[in-house]
Amino acid sequence: HPFTRFPARAKTLLKKIAPFLLTRIIASPDPDMALKHLGRFISTIGARTAFYSLLAENKKVMELLVKLFGTSAFLSTAIIEHPENFDALLSPELNRPFKDKKELLNELSMLLGTAADYEAQLDCMRIFRNSEILRIGINDIFGEIEPEAVSMQITYLADVCLIKAYELACTELEKRFGIPGENAKFAILALGKMGGCELTYSSDIDIVFVYSQSGETSGPKAISNHEFFAKLAQRIITSLSIATKEGLVFKVDVRLRPSGSSGPLVVSEDAFIRYQKEAAQMWEKQAMIKARFAAGNAKFGKRLLNALQRHIYAAPPTDKEMKELYRIRKRM
Repeated sequence: HPFTRFPARAKTLLKKIAPFLLTRIIASPDPDMALKHLGRFISTIGARTAFYSLLAENKKVMELLVKLFGTSAFLSTAIIEHPENFDALLSPELNRPFKDKKELLNELSMLLGTAADYEAQLDCMRIFRNSEILRIGINDIFGEIEPEAVSMQITYLADVCLIKAYELACTELEKRFGIPGENAKFAILALGKMGGCELTYSSDIDIVFVYSQSGETSGPKAISNHEFFAKLAQRIITSLSIATKEGLVFKVDVRLRPSGSSGPLVVSEDAFIRYQKEAAQMWEKQAMIKARFAAGNAKFGKRLLNALQRHIYAAPPTDKEMKELYRIRKRM
């Protein structure tokens, strides 16, 4: 049994804190779940005495941990699989139920500034995401933040991670291929729960990538604008969704783009608007109602949204379209 291999100091500390932990487990929202998660946590921590010393010295953290273990499987897993997240329970940041987007962006930018290379940047984004999700989750569990504000905080977090992923990808690609020609602009539109600022802890992010026009990059290795923006989009997706030792940032879903999974990953402004005007099905038009600008060139993003609005609301739905809407609602 793993506990038999614990050093004497760890065993002593565990015996000291066990009665308090058990009384808190009994009082937790789901004692069985809390006990199961505590067992998994101790197995993961193993013989690292420092963790038990920390708990023994801090009853508030023990209470917090047990309440977390007895309330949320999602947040418990975040602590169990990444024990380094345990430090977040000691952070004064926990007393901040709400942060605005600018503040989150500044914090992530500072953290990324300490990263030595691309791999370190990926880990920094994940560490930041994990600690912020814990901050939001713990404030949620303790009733310090309303459900709508929880969704808004997670959406702000997704937005800033997407903005930084875009900036980092741009910097890397411009070194190799130069700047896109014809002053081409790029925008990422958020759709679905991200577009509506309704993200939950386990949500994917629905996004589409649009660029303004064709052309060729300025070099050193010149490629077409379309190729450049396709590489940019792929790099953004990878930097957010690839799993490193720190986990992932967000899963990315790009199936709401024109023609869905069979369509190109990035699409020009002309092709995007033409598709919405001529080929989009009712459910696709409905999906675009939640579209909002998330990252890239804000002026271009606004232009896209204005054009979308004109086509979505150009005419009232026909009887056939209303029937289709009812059919979609029934299926949901």
